Amino acid sequence: MTVMKCFIVCNMFPALVSNVVRAPGLRAEQLAFQARPHFEQVQYLMLRSRYDLLCRGPQVTSNLTTHRDFLVIDDARVKDFHNRQPPSVFVFSQPEMAGMLSPAIKRHTVVYDILAPKELELRSGKADATQIATAKRRHQTFLKFADRVLVNGEKNRMLFESDLADQKEVVTNAFCPLTPRSDSSEPPKRDHILFFSSAQKWTQNTPFLDAMAELMATKSDVKAVLMSPLKHHEDPESLAISQLIQMPNVRRIKSLSYPAHVSLLERCAGVMDWSIVNDERVNSTSTRLIQAVGSGAAIFGNAGTGLDAFWGGYPGATSQDAPNAAKLEAFIDDALAGTFAPDLERAGKWNRQLLENPSVFGDL
Repeated sequence: MTVMKCFIVCNMFPALVSNVVRAPGLRAEQLAFQARPHFEQVQYLMLRSRYDLLCRGPQVTSNLTTHRDFLVIDDARVKDFHNRQPPSVFVFSQPEMAGMLSPAIKRHTVVYDILAPKELELRSGKADATQIATAKRRHQTFLKFADRVLVNGEKNRMLFESDLADQKEVVTNAFCPLTPRSDSSEPPKRDHILFFSSAQKWTQNTPFLDAMAELMATKSDVKAVLMSPLKHHEDPESLAISQLIQMPNVRRIKSLSYPAHVSLLERCAGVMDWSIVNDERVNSTSTRLIQAVGSGAAIFGNAGTGLDAFWGGYPGATSQDAPNAAKLEAFIDDALAGTFAPDLERAGKWNRQLLENPSVFGDL
């Protein structure tokens, strides 16, 4: 009997391989979970060149683990690998992995998962014209040869509406990373608030951090954690961050492993991530906030981003304009009091339904 396989092509390590995880790795884990009911075998696949590049970071290398479903193949052996496989399904979440597409389309089914608007990210990051043109060309190539296209949420479906007009099969598959629970039978008390500095160089959240610095100076009873990488003195956020880290009720963390991050989220009543909306962010789906909701924490974020249409009811609060200290205080008080519990329960149900959605991989 022929074993029907599904390969999730990765450009970042899934959480089960390295606990230093980024959004593409979490997406790969989500796709594998959704695919397993439909295939005899589901495996992660990474090129040797990409693997070696990721391993240059010492933090990543020290946290790597082996897993039987994670395969690394030499770039020169890609064609042979595809030819040895029975007709299978290959899932691509990143158009950067175009080198594996050409051999796949000759005998396999191709799924193109549009996780993020790559062209908008590059433009926002001031990438050069060649990079932007390459990303656009690869995106169009994947659309041309994909047997099914997955789109990350309704905002992205609208953004790519003209691209998807000629696609026979388009499935909305919003980002919903798996959220493992601790082994403790007694759930930890949710008495922390987590907030972030900017994630990318093109995001701007200085007004938010300024308001948090003003608020935390008066809310000595609130246990707050600021997750922020090192900032240069010329960075506009650095002044607010320097004020925050001197406060006894604010703990600053530069980064966390994936298990430690999940553990922290389980102790958080609220998670806050606000930046000024720009051309990229209006279509963004914040990994930080989606993970928080999946872990049962209320969120405070932007109004007008890709998260507005995710849960059918925002499990927390939003702000269109730069929030002041009073607005942030109201959210924190409500989060600690459990006011958003019904919204979070509904979002949890939505998460489970999404992960079990048979239309993502059914009939391939």
